[in-house]
Amino acid sequence: MVFPAQQADADLQNRVTRYLSHRAAPADCDLQVDAKHGTVVLQGSVSSLYEKQLCRHVCTRVAGVLRVIDETVVRSS
Repeated sequence: MVFPAQQADADLQNRVTRYLSHRAAPADCDLQVDAKHGTVVLQGSVSSLYEKQLCRHVCTRVAGVLRVIDETVVRSS
């Protein structure tokens, strides 16, 4: 049985993931998105500080996101 709050979290996670893939995340990004009660947690690696900031900003543009916790790391070249 799926509870409404769990469904809302899964829906938000899917929307953020789709929005990131269309707006910000280049193909070489390795990102995982988790969402709970409007808080989105980004984990993984990106290739530049700019991409890190862009991904965080893009997440804030998705309806339902109240807070973004950015745990991404910038890969060294």
